[in-house]
Amino acid sequence: MIALAIKLLLIASTLAAIVYYLLSIIAAYRFFSTRHESQRCELLPVSIMIPLHGADFEAYENYARFCVQDYPEYQIVFGVRDAGDSAVPIVEKLIADFPDRDIALVISDETIGQNLKVSNLQNMLDRVKHDQIIIVDSDIRVERDYLWSVLAPLSDRRVGLVTCL
Repeated sequence: MIALAIKLLLIASTLAAIVYYLLSIIAAYRFFSTRHESQRCELLPVSIMIPLHGADFEAYENYARFCVQDYPEYQIVFGVRDAGDSAVPIVEKLIADFPDRDIALVISDETIGQNLKVSNLQNMLDRVKHDQIIIVDSDIRVERDYLWSVLAPLSDRRVGLVTCL
């Protein structure tokens, strides 16, 4: 009798997991098939915050992709904790190569709490000019429509935060 109950419990658990996975697939399909129309998106200015700690592989190329976004008004704020950080010359070259782009470099070793990355972001916050803020890791490379893709869902008043994998 106990063996039968265990078998039924295992079958029910397996079926529940299958139903869960099917519902997850359906939800993901619905989410990714919904197109956020660029025309509906308000063109709100945005600040991109990129905390740095050392130079990543192909750092200049990754940062330069943010400088050529197909978006009307945005600012890029880089932050490091040490003036001797290997990322500083890369950001300085970026500033020189893109003089028309609004780029700021914040160097501050002020520590707020235990998490140094969060401290870096807090130190950068004073230089942020816009209410819309995007925080990205330094090792990503984006396409020209990145800002449109991230900001389009925010045109829906029910959306207050967007995250990306």
